[in-house]
Amino acid sequence: MEIYFDALSLKPTTSIGTQAYIISGMQIIARKYPSAEFVLLSGNVNVDEHYLKHTSLNYKLIPRDKSKIGTWNQVRSILSSVDAVVSSWGDAYISSPPHVLFRKALMLKRKGLPLILFTSSIGPFSGGLKKLLAVSGLKLFDVLTVRDSITYDYFTKLKLKNVKLIHDSAFILEPADKIKTNTILINSGLHHNKYIGLNISVLLYNMLKNKGRDYAEEMADYAEWLKNEYNLPVVLVPHQIYPSCYNYTTEQYNSKGGDDRYAIEKVMEHVSNKSEIIGLNGEYSPMELKGIIKGSDVFIGGRMHSVIAALSTATPALIMQYSHKAGGMMKFLKMEEYVWNINDSTELLKQKTWELWNKKEEIGVKLNAELPDIREDIYGLADLLTDIK
Repeated sequence: MEIYFDALSLKPTTSIGTQAYIISGMQIIARKYPSAEFVLLSGNVNVDEHYLKHTSLNYKLIPRDKSKIGTWNQVRSILSSVDAVVSSWGDAYISSPPHVLFRKALMLKRKGLPLILFTSSIGPFSGGLKKLLAVSGLKLFDVLTVRDSITYDYFTKLKLKNVKLIHDSAFILEPADKIKTNTILINSGLHHNKYIGLNISVLLYNMLKNKGRDYAEEMADYAEWLKNEYNLPVVLVPHQIYPSCYNYTTEQYNSKGGDDRYAIEKVMEHVSNKSEIIGLNGEYSPMELKGIIKGSDVFIGGRMHSVIAALSTATPALIMQYSHKAGGMMKFLKMEEYVWNINDSTELLKQKTWELWNKKEEIGVKLNAELPDIREDIYGLADLLTDIK
């Protein structure tokens, strides 16, 4: 079976979470169809190969044409030879204009070829023509699977059919083993077998800067509070990294869509006592970072997939919400109380952290009990290909 896995844009995919999401999506299908070959259009083959080489997947990366017409011709050629299309775009259709969703679905739809949307967050759409285009595009999919309760409720109101609520595919990604993750942590300066994980996000750094707030100063204060309150080291974890094979500029590195290690550097500049606050600054695979996150006593994340890496390994976690996907994902897990909106005060963040800490054993037991069923549901995504065919 040959599958066009529609997941990569012209811009290099440097998000660890997006790569985890893409890799796990293909792993779900490969588990049911071991001989499956995946075709991906890549905006930067070196970057995508940097992440995919850590897997055993059977994949083919095709350099994406820089023009829209050239890309369209590439997609037409691919569709003429594959057996199914899986579109896996995460939250790309939250912020993208609805006409993009319609155009993409129209481009991918080919008579007799199954077209499935994998565990995405979508909408809401403004009314009128924009909404009509978006809904028309979504109707072209044979099955729509969404990963958060807010998107699911929105789709229900839109009266879309064949919609399934299934946890994010990255829940099934296996973490690296303890030997590998311990080696990374020791080499980074951690000499303790217990720690708190904190994802620092350059996206939030820039978002809050635009609101007149100093994210780096706030997170430095929060990291020191965590260390002193719980008497544990704090590991600052990046979840978007520009690998050295990517020829990027300083402006890109520091931008809203840049490298979390830049934000970590800024946070560390504000930390008054750097003892036992460790900023990770290397290049890591999604599996390695998931292993590091798994080892945390509790984890707090600004990027949704960093929190998924925690929750999917039964590590109690709190999320910093800037988009409905975060709250919807936590609502699906019945953990809405562990969502901190970035517009709220850091005092409220500390209060929610305190609540998380005091219930961490209970949360861990709950997650361990639920994860087998969650994983089974996610692996059932591969059955959709059989059901449609």
